[in-house]
Amino acid sequence: MRKKVLSDKPGGNSPSRAGGSAAIHRDRFDNIWRRGYIYQEVGLDVSGNDQTDLPWIEELLHPWCDSVSPGCASMSIRLTRSDMLTRTLSKQWARHRGKNTCFTDLPCIRLDQQTVTLEGWREGNRSVLVDSPAGCFFMVDGSSVELLVPASSKHARIILLSTIREMIIGRLSGLHAIVDLHAAGFCIGGQGVLLAGPRKAGKTTLLCHAITSAGADLLANDRILVHHDEEAYFVSGVPTMASIRKGTLELFPQLLAPEEILGFQAGEGLNGSSELRLPPAKFASRLGARQLQKAQLRAILLPEIISGPEGILLEPLTAEEALLRLKLCRYGVPEHREVPTLLGSLMNGW
Repeated sequence: MRKKVLSDKPGGNSPSRAGGSAAIHRDRFDNIWRRGYIYQEVGLDVSGNDQTDLPWIEELLHPWCDSVSPGCASMSIRLTRSDMLTRTLSKQWARHRGKNTCFTDLPCIRLDQQTVTLEGWREGNRSVLVDSPAGCFFMVDGSSVELLVPASSKHARIILLSTIREMIIGRLSGLHAIVDLHAAGFCIGGQGVLLAGPRKAGKTTLLCHAITSAGADLLANDRILVHHDEEAYFVSGVPTMASIRKGTLELFPQLLAPEEILGFQAGEGLNGSSELRLPPAKFASRLGARQLQKAQLRAILLPEIISGPEGILLEPLTAEEALLRLKLCRYGVPEHREVPTLLGSLMNGW
C-alpha cells in the first residue's frame, strides 16, 4: 500500500517517499487526470497531477486530436508538478555535473526558429533531460516521458504542448512521408489553402482576412502537415498558440477581449509581451470561424510584405520557383531539419 503525505502540488496528493530515489516512475503517483488522444493514426496518453491543466490541454489539442480511451497508446507523457521532486532532481543534476557524468547539447524539441537542446544524464536505459532556464526535467524511459516542473511553473503547459507535438510528429514522420510547413491554413468550400512563409511574412493577417471577409474555416495558425493519400494531397493542422502582433490587432480589433485592450493601447502587450498569444479555439471564436481538423489541399500562397501601393498583389510562380520558395518554408532551423530529436524518435529508434 502506498503511503500518502501532505501535498506540495496544487490539486493533488504528494507522491510516496518510499525508496527515497529521484529515479521516479509515473506509477508511484496518483494520476489526478488521464486522457487518450490520437492524431491521424498516432496515439498518445496524456496525464497529470493538477486538474487545472486538463481544460487547457484539451482546448489546445481540439480539433486536431481525437479523444480515445487511455491505456491503448504506444506512447505516453505525464506532467507532474512538484517542488519536492524538482529540488531532488536539481541536487542529482549538480552531482552529475560535479562528476562530469552528464551529456550536453542533445537535440530534443524542434521549433520554428531554433532546435531546443538539453543537458542531462543517463540512468541505465533511461535519460534525464534538464531544462535549466525553465527549472524542469524530462524523464525519458522507452516511449514514456515524464515532465517534472515546480508546482507553480508558468512554463509547464507550453513545454507540455511542445513535447506532445514533438512526440506525435516524430512518430508520424516515421510512418509516412510528410512535409512539415511553417504555414497558416484555412478552408473554403471544403478546399484547403495554405499561407506558407517565415515569421512576419503576413500569414496571420491574411488568415484573419480570409476568415472575416470570405467566411473561411480555420485549419491552423502557424504549422501544417502535408501528406499524400491515394491521388490527393491533404493538409492537417498542428496545435500551436496564435501569436498576434500589434499591426494585425489594429486591423482586427475583435481579437482583443475588453480586459486586454488597455495593455495594448499602452504599448505593454499582455503580460509584458509585444504580442497577444491566444489558444487557437479563442482565436477562431473571436473571428467567428469554425475549426477544422484537415482538408484536401487546393492552393498554396507564399505571402511577402513589400513596399509600394497598398493592397494585395497576386504574382503567379512557375513550378520551379514555387518549389524553391516552399522548401524555405519547411518548419524548423534549416541546418537542423534532417537531424532527429530525442523526443521525436521515441518509437523510431534514437
